[in-house]
Amino acid sequence: MRKLSTRLGAVLAVIAAAPLMNSSLDAAESGLTGRIGVEVRNVRVERSANAFRFIHDRAFLETGGVGVTLTQGQVCFSNGQCQGKPVQYRIEANREFVFHNAEVEPLGANETFAYIYTGKDDNGHVVETKFRIVVSDDRFLVTP
Repeated sequence: MRKLSTRLGAVLAVIAAAPLMNSSLDAAESGLTGRIGVEVRNVRVERSANAFRFIHDRAFLETGGVGVTLTQGQVCFSNGQCQGKPVQYRIEANREFVFHNAEVEPLGANETFAYIYTGKDDNGHVVETKFRIVVSDDRFLVTP
């Protein structure tokens, strides 16, 4: 199996970090908005019937100093079809939530998966994070 083309331990910062606050109360009083970034960790590659399957951990990191609850997840495929489902991911201010053993299994050798997660922060602001996973044979690349 070929070596993965990216340094998988690298961080994908979907949204730039903001100054950290001392407490959630400070954040609420200041009117800050929660910000979510994503890291893909611990990628394992397995051969499936038609292509490769990528199992990984998806870490959602809050960097705006305000807790966030993500309530909807959607993935869109290269063919334009999208699938969404409710999620319940709670990310405390300046912390992370890790979704373990997420799977990406393309139907063929090349596929792009576009992810969008939405929810609200503790101040009532809508929060959204987006990223793509591009698969080519046994290579896995994460992009904003």
